[in-house]
Amino acid sequence: MALFPSSDVTNLFQEYRIKWVELTYQLYNQLNNNSSFPTLFIAPQDWNNNAGTPSSITEVQQFQGIKTFQFGPANPTVTYRFTPTVFVGGEKLLHKSPWLSVSADTVQHMASVEWLQRYNSTSDPTHTIQLSAKICVELRKTR
Repeated sequence: MALFPSSDVTNLFQEYRIKWVELTYQLYNQLNNNSSFPTLFIAPQDWNNNAGTPSSITEVQQFQGIKTFQFGPANPTVTYRFTPTVFVGGEKLLHKSPWLSVSADTVQHMASVEWLQRYNSTSDPTHTIQLSAKICVELRKTR
């Protein structure tokens, strides 16, 4: 986020919303010398249990729409796209990212929850997965 031109946005526009978040996971080393490859469990985070980062796979499995991806030599990369949600006002329910003031830069957007199984465990410490994120931001109400 350090490269995001936030001063350009706040100087030129009054409101923003995040349309989607695209996450790409890439296993990029040790593709052929290990028989135990990581498995990614990922789901849209359309509700918040206030637990923060999941501490077990069972926490991720309780989310609807969970998907599983098995990394391996033939499958080193996977991409998922999510529509982020936010809490609106004092409500407990999440809503798709509404139009927000550009000065509301502390609003927590939730997109996904994930768990990597067999990733850098003591028996298989050789995997490296790189996570890249793209975010589509809409802006309106020029100043």
